[in-house]
Amino acid sequence: MNIKLKTILKILTFVFAILPVVIMGLVGTFASLGFAGSMLGEESQTMGYALSTTAVNYFTTMSGDVSALAATRPVGRAATGQIADVKDEVKKISEDLMANGKSVLDLVVTDTNGGVVFDTIGSAKGSAFFGYSDELIDKCKSGTYVSDIYFNSEKYNGETVMFFASPIMNENDKLAGYCAEVVSVTGQLYATMMNTSFLDNGYLILADGNGNVVNYNGNPVTRAEELSNSGLRSTVSTAVSTVESAGIKSIAYNAGGFMGSYNNIPGTQWVWMSLYPQSATSGMVLVGAIIAIVIIAVVAVAEIVVLTAQQNKIIKPMTEMIDKMRVIKDGNRDERFEVTTNNEFGRMSETFNEMLDDAILSEELHKTISDLSDNMLFEWDFTKEKMYVSDNFLTKFDVNPSEATLINGKFIDKLMDEDNAERFKKDINTLIKKKDIFGGEYQVKTKAGNVIYVSMRTQCITDRLGEVLRVIGVITDIDSEKKTTMQLSERASYDFLSQLYNRSTFERELSGELTRRANSRIAVLFIDVDDFKFINDRFGHSVGDEVIRYVSDKIKAKVENCGFAGRFGGDEFVLCVNDEKIIDNIDVLAMDIIDELYNGYFSKSANANLNIKASIGIALSPEHGKDSHALIAAADEAMYFVKKNGKANYHVFDAEDASNLEPSPEHSI
Repeated sequence: MNIKLKTILKILTFVFAILPVVIMGLVGTFASLGFAGSMLGEESQTMGYALSTTAVNYFTTMSGDVSALAATRPVGRAATGQIADVKDEVKKISEDLMANGKSVLDLVVTDTNGGVVFDTIGSAKGSAFFGYSDELIDKCKSGTYVSDIYFNSEKYNGETVMFFASPIMNENDKLAGYCAEVVSVTGQLYATMMNTSFLDNGYLILADGNGNVVNYNGNPVTRAEELSNSGLRSTVSTAVSTVESAGIKSIAYNAGGFMGSYNNIPGTQWVWMSLYPQSATSGMVLVGAIIAIVIIAVVAVAEIVVLTAQQNKIIKPMTEMIDKMRVIKDGNRDERFEVTTNNEFGRMSETFNEMLDDAILSEELHKTISDLSDNMLFEWDFTKEKMYVSDNFLTKFDVNPSEATLINGKFIDKLMDEDNAERFKKDINTLIKKKDIFGGEYQVKTKAGNVIYVSMRTQCITDRLGEVLRVIGVITDIDSEKKTTMQLSERASYDFLSQLYNRSTFERELSGELTRRANSRIAVLFIDVDDFKFINDRFGHSVGDEVIRYVSDKIKAKVENCGFAGRFGGDEFVLCVNDEKIIDNIDVLAMDIIDELYNGYFSKSANANLNIKASIGIALSPEHGKDSHALIAAADEAMYFVKKNGKANYHVFDAEDASNLEPSPEHSI
């Protein structure tokens, strides 16, 4: 048989090139399907663990809050039966707690037998705390206890609740009772969980020790027996009963039509679980399979055509380069590629050496600039979970970078008061969510114990998929500039002679008061010193200034706890009164001012007793106006009425005042 060489080459090409590609494509299809599914499973597990920090932070924060409350003196005295002595203090603590936006419904203090000695609502005093149990007694021995979910609590108007409890120890370090924060499960906890979506279809749920679930299918809370998905119900039950997670980030599962991972909330019987529907992975797996087949086919052909002829010239140098890169990556920054040829690999090695030299030089320059600058730098590496800070940062602040992250409360937020720390956490969450540049100003305590203002500018560095890799930030000490600005702002708001608000500040504050108290009454009093020009002409302007200060002091004393006052220039003063009881008897206040001013004082400069007379016009909101200009104008008109009718008196605005200026005094002295 005479077979041509061309035919033989075709057969050889088919046997050694095309056939392997077909086989690899078929194998690769199945392999890529499995790989894509596995990749999505691992991604959902990773995302679940990453998102779980939100839930863990909530439980950590709430547990820390109740532990701190249990250690306070008023709560400790309340638990030991001294509630009468500290009732107001404990009530103030509870009211502040319920107003802090954490969905706290009640603060409960009990004795050692669970008997309620104080609760915010006040309906359970003397009865047993609903969460008192052997489990609480046992768990509180080692710290804070987190309860399971209590559905539709009658005491809390049908709210679904849980509580965080901590033991109260007396001065002899013996148990004195328990302190518990009762919170709404459908409040902040559920709102926190609603922001934990990933990969478009995945999300995070929480389950208590009884298997009741928060954030399943858009429901705030679902009872364990009402979970329609039996596979998920079984997985939740397994997670709740078996998770003991010391050292384990998450436990993978694939059941009930979902894939993901779960783990417990440290120190509690609660667990978190990431849910990613398997049905949503089919399209992604198919696309991944197609891409994998194409890549495998191309690589197979390329390997047959190229690698057979060029293996020693390409593969070996590349392997050597990869090995060298690993050595450099492991920390040997002095290692370099050996340049032995002038081909592409030689030029690549030379270029890489130059890039590495430039990178090291850049790092040194960066460090030098940081040391010379007043700006303090930090960098949070999400991949390595490490915090890096500049040397001047460590000199200024008492922070341990090895323990700190942006969100665990051990960075600069631990040096802030509660309000600044809460705002810092919100700003960081916003930064990470929007993945953009962000800036803010906070008050921070330095190593020297001083509280200073700082400015922080941060920026997220993301990969090509938009995932955050690093957060780089600059912190600047702006304390001097900030305090100077505040001082200048404060000075600009006051009249120098009287130390009352100037006209523009008073009008602005009055407008704000009208907005804040839209449903309440407000009174404006316009005061004019009678015959002030006579005092200036007879005794001189220094005595006139003395009179202005005297009148200002009397006015300030009258509105100290019920409003504020301003000077409109010359001898004109304006008062804003916001106390309903005083407004109901506004004539008493007006006469008190008139009488006290008329009592006068002895002026050493004038060597005479000065009796100050004043005319007062009164306007009320909303009767005489609903904005600041209308009220002031009405009060001015009423004062003008007094001036035209004998002075040294007061008058409440009447719409006919402008046309009826005949004497009709309501009171005379």
